[in-house]
Amino acid sequence: MPASQVLNLFEGNTDTITLTITSQATGTAEDLTGSTVEVLFKPDASTADGDVTVTKLVSPTDVTIVDAVGGVARFVVPPGVVASPGSTFWRCDVVSGANRRTAMYGAVVTENL
Repeated sequence: MPASQVLNLFEGNTDTITLTITSQATGTAEDLTGSTVEVLFKPDASTADGDVTVTKLVSPTDVTIVDAVGGVARFVVPPGVVASPGSTFWRCDVVSGANRRTAMYGAVVTENL
């Protein structure tokens, strides 16, 4: 089962987020060697991934795999995601060949400063 993780962010802050992705089967770090990591920011969970309102970050351009064997990836929150306060949704997928697995997901809570 994917890990549920709320991202608590502040309006206008483009924070760097570091994720440690674990194997659903073993709970240990997932080896990301040869995989692509995708992070999607959506208005809500039911919004289609291809919708124009979705912001999609993809490794190696937008998501950096910092430690492939240790399952560590890093990205910078895009300004549009934290442009105004409110609650939205995010998801992180690991894509290896034809296989896609959701590793993490949850709410994005952007607070007004």
